[in-house]
Amino acid sequence: MLITAFFNDVNSLPTTGLTPTVKIYDLESSTVVVAAGTMTEVSLTNVPGWYKYDFTTINLSHAYIAVIDGGSGLTQYYRYQNGILAPLLPATPEVEFGS
Repeated sequence: MLITAFFNDVNSLPTTGLTPTVKIYDLESSTVVVAAGTMTEVSLTNVPGWYKYDFTTINLSHAYIAVIDGGSGLTQYYRYQNGILAPLLPATPEVEFGS
């Protein structure tokens, strides 16, 4: 499962060149399963400001909390993001365009 995050600055411009980390906490087992996973920049040219992390050890029957730290170069307001990963929720249908 890919975890993504977008970082911008006070002028709402995409922030590039970061090395964000992600901490993932398993709500079912009450354990940290990823302590400081390194996120990579998606595409500096095509989609600046976007970063991703491939969470390959996900257990689809568990729910998780993810906390993303954009790094000390960002002010506190822009530095942290968080979310819940709940794979058991109904999936969004995929739509394929073209052939």
